[in-house]
Amino acid sequence: GRQGNPAILSRLRSLLHSRGIQTMIVLLSEIFPKKLEMLSKPTSSGGSGVCAWVQVACPRLSIDWGHYFCVPVLSPFELYVAFGEVENAALWVAEEEKTGEPVDDLTDQYPMDFYTKSGGPWTNYYESNAKRKVLSYGV
Repeated sequence: GRQGNPAILSRLRSLLHSRGIQTMIVLLSEIFPKKLEMLSKPTSSGGSGVCAWVQVACPRLSIDWGHYFCVPVLSPFELYVAFGEVENAALWVAEEEKTGEPVDDLTDQYPMDFYTKSGGPWTNYYESNAKRKVLSYGV
């Protein structure tokens, strides 16, 4: 399917590792706030716990349900914005910030380009996927 793209996961890990941030891959059949809360807590051996999650399962999960989690649950796009990797500020700066005028209709305020062929590295069809080959393990 389109969700859970391993190429996006690889790009996210590369970005985080380039910033010296440790990563952990967690595969869940479904993401529940309580489950992530248990995994986010500091460890008894002195580990600091998880301070944020980046999920590649469904882009709307972070947007629609993010406020239910104990730590931020970011979409790949949000992680790229947080690290200053999205050069086109028009994609993430609210219209109100651009014009100084209040905006009543927020319909077009958040890019939903996860499935476009022209999106950034947070999208499924980013240019680096064009060269990706399916590996056969002789099964």
